[in-house]
Formats: sequence, structure tokens, C-alpha cells
Amino acid sequence: MSRGLGLVCLLAAGCTFGSDTGGAGSAGASGGSTGTSVGDPDASTTVAVTDEGSGTGTSSDPDATGTDSGSTGPGVNPTEGTTTDAPPGTSTGDSTSTSTSTSESTGPDEEGSSSTSVAMCATDPWFSPSWSARRQLDINNAGFDQSLSGFPALLRLTPANIDYDVMASDGSDLRIVADDHMTELSYEIEQWQDGGDSFVWVRLPAVPDEGSTPASLFLYYGNDGVAAGETPTAVWDEDFVSVHHFADFSDATGDGHDGMGASLPGIVAGPLGPSGSFDGMSQRVELAMDVEDDYDFISNFTVSAMLRVDSFTIGWQAMVTKGDDTWRMHRSGGSSTAGFGTDNLGGNHNTAGSTPIDNGDWYHVTIIMDGFTKRIFVNAALDAQEFEPATLLSDAPVWFGDNEEQPGRFFHGGMDEIRISSVSRSDTWIDAESRNMVDGTLIGFGAEELCDP
Repeated sequence: MSRGLGLVCLLAAGCTFGSDTGGAGSAGASGGSTGTSVGDPDASTTVAVTDEGSGTGTSSDPDATGTDSGSTGPGVNPTEGTTTDAPPGTSTGDSTSTSTSTSESTGPDEEGSSSTSVAMCATDPWFSPSWSARRQLDINNAGFDQSLSGFPALLRLTPANIDYDVMASDGSDLRIVADDHMTELSYEIEQWQDGGDSFVWVRLPAVPDEGSTPASLFLYYGNDGVAAGETPTAVWDEDFVSVHHFADFSDATGDGHDGMGASLPGIVAGPLGPSGSFDGMSQRVELAMDVEDDYDFISNFTVSAMLRVDSFTIGWQAMVTKGDDTWRMHRSGGSSTAGFGTDNLGGNHNTAGSTPIDNGDWYHVTIIMDGFTKRIFVNAALDAQEFEPATLLSDAPVWFGDNEEQPGRFFHGGMDEIRISSVSRSDTWIDAESRNMVDGTLIGFGAEELCDP
């Protein structure tokens, strides 16, 4: 339930008081947005002070028998010694102060903020006085050599970076608004846990390159009783063929590419919310045969997934595959790396990665076909690249955790956030996804501001 502020700020320029704790938010999403004009965008504002807290190799699988005849480059593990199961950090501060001056945020604060301020929301730029609280979210675009449009970002909300006592218990009062304080952004709640970890995907209309002004957005809440405002399918742009969070096996784009199967994986907690747990013996997710041609690509596509390998037990172990004669993300032969398989008219061809991924950690693995160039990325680092013409059409369905044309290559481990796109995503896009889902450094949470109407 929403909580009354219990305070009237008598100073015309605003006041700072109380204490709060802040935590890092990690985020990964695309769709449409609507504009709603509320308030006076030209008025001055009171903002809370924040405290700063590749190698390549190739191998051939000409008969698809599971025999590895290629080579694999030296292994490198970029995530050794790290974990993504918890927010990257939290900070706690105790302070009480009153000020007659306006404070300005110093930029992204990945460890949250220990201050709270009151804004004169009847005159300051504020989405609507009906919402009693907000936090500024800053996007880390350092090193981005191009801008992104319609990027889907994950916001991980925890008691360290959001005050659940101010919010509706089901999150229905959540609104995510552009920095004009008027334009509502499309978002999808994958999981809501009042007082716990909640996972929300938001479509960012624009992520600027490093040379441009960094972008911000605002999280508004504290309006108990208002109708829910999420528009889940609008988060994902038209280039996504399907997106699978593993809260269930449905397609988040709303296009009906839902998963099914006689022996589905279990759903367990993962670093991005619910994830699939595959036993390596019988479990898989099957996408319907009547939509298989939606995954036949002419020359460009991208497939990405969060993966945790518990064990590699069989050659060419399947991850995300469209049979054995089209395209597939799989274990590279008998190695400890990921592979990217295609058919090149003369037989199956495998591009082998160089980073071992079989140590039980979570990795963001991406395969991209860009014309005749095949690439593998592991945690945003280029892991392999080859020029190889390929045939990307077949009648095989898409499976997760097995291969319809070579059944029995069951995956053993965790899977989450499988995305299949009909375009070649850029290096910057892959970098942003990895920052969002692996490092938790794409989105910084500012201090909470409370509305004094």
C-alpha cells in the first residue's frame, strides 16, 4: 500500500531529509511508447544528491555424427571469479539534513544512494502529483561507438534500490517515463515479488553513443489503486522473431512462438529471474512445427541466450537449434566451448569458439550471421569469426536443449533469456545486453525523491 509522506516542506527551494538505502539495478528490451503531457516541463526541479558509490577456430561435422574434427583456440574465461546471482552492490547511509538550495545528481550511481529529497511536484517537472515518489535511472553508454534504438533493458528491483512500502503491492502503480517527464515507456513485468526481487523489462527509445549526452529515465511509483500500466509485447521490436524469459515457455513478443513439450525443464531462480533447468537426459523445449519457417533466414540473424553449463556429456550438445542442417548454437564438438553450426551446401560446418563455458558460471552467448560472416560472442567479447556461405532454410523446428534432426543431444544446465532476431545485431547492441544481463552496469539508480504537492 502507498504510504503518506507525513511531511510538508516549508522551504520554497526544497528540503532534504531522512535516510534510505540504494542498490544497483541491472537491466535487458523494444516496442512502442505513448506520450502523456502532465505538469510544467519548464519549471525548475529539485533533484536528490547521489553518492558515487578473441581467438577463432573451425571444425567440421560432415556427417553430424558427433565427431569433432576441428580445432579450438586457447580457453579464456572473462567472468572467472564473478557472479551475477545478486545485485552488483549495495550501499547504506544514514543522514539527516535540511537545505534551501537545489541539488543536482552527479550521474549514474550503480550502488544506489543514501539520500532522499522532496520535490515541489506541483511546479517541478513531475509526471503527475498522483505519484508520490520517483528515482532517476542513468544509462551507462561509456564506450558505445553508435547509438541504439528500441533497446530492451532489464531493471532488477530489490529492497536496496526501491521502497516497496511506497508502492502498490502488485507493482501496478509502476510507471517508467522518459526524461521529459511526460512520455511513458513500454515495459513488461516478468516477475513481481513485493519486498523481494522483481524483474522488469523496459524499451529504451534511444541509447546515445559515448560522444552524446547520456540518457536518463525515471521510475515513478506510489499511487496505490491506479490501473496497471504495462504493455508487455510493445517492449520487443519487430526484428525479434521470439523472446523467451523462462518464467514460462511463452513468447514475450506476443507472436505465438510459444514453447511446449512432453518433458519440459524445471523453472528455478536464476540471475535474471526465473530460468530453465535442463537435466541433460530428456528435457527440452519445442517450438511449434507450424511456425518453423519464421526461423528460416536468408542471410542475417542473431540468436542469444544466457547459459550455465553444468556438464558437457556428449559431442555437439544442443543449446538452441533449428535441426542439424540449418543453424544451431551448440557445444563445439567435444570441446569446452560454444559452437555455431550451419549448412554450407557441401555439408555441415562448425565455427568453434575459444572461451571455455563449462565451469558452472552463467555466460551470455550470441551467434550472429551477417551476410556470409559467422561470429560468436561470449559476454560481449568476440570469440570467433569466419567467412562461410551458408544455407539457412530447412523444415526442422526450433528446439531448446536438443536437436530435432539429431535427438538425444540433451543440454545439461541452465538457460534463460533466449532471443532470436531476423537481423544482425550490432557489436554495441551485444555489449549493452552483456552490461545489462551479466555485469549489471548498464543502469544506475539515483536517490528516491518524494512528491510534496
